[in-house]
Amino acid sequence: MKNLLTLSVVSAAIFFTVPVYSMEVSADAIQSIQEYNGNARIVFKPAEKFQITSEKTTKINGMTVFSGNVVVTFKGTTLKTDSITVKKQADGTSLLEAKKFSLEHANVK
Repeated sequence: MKNLLTLSVVSAAIFFTVPVYSMEVSADAIQSIQEYNGNARIVFKPAEKFQITSEKTTKINGMTVFSGNVVVTFKGTTLKTDSITVKKQADGTSLLEAKKFSLEHANVK
C-alpha cells in the first residue's frame, strides 16, 4: 500500500511538473511572422493601398505575375514570397495569389 501511495505521489509530481525557462528576452520591437502554404490568397479592396516590388514583372491574360524576391507592403505589414499573381476583379478588388508566402507584422506588442 505504501509503495502504491509513493508511486501515485511521484506520478502526480511528474504529471504536473511545468518546465521552467531561465531566459529573459527584451527588444525595442517585436516582429510576428505568419507563414501560409498552398493556394494562399489576399484580397485588397479598391481603396486599399499596397505596393509590390520584385525582380521581374510579366503580364499574362489580364493578370500580372511578379517573381523573384517579391515584397508586398501595406499598413505596416510586409508579405514576402518568390512569386505572386495579381488579378484585378470586376468589383475593383485586387486578388493576390501565391503558392506560399510569409506575413511580417512589425511592432506587435
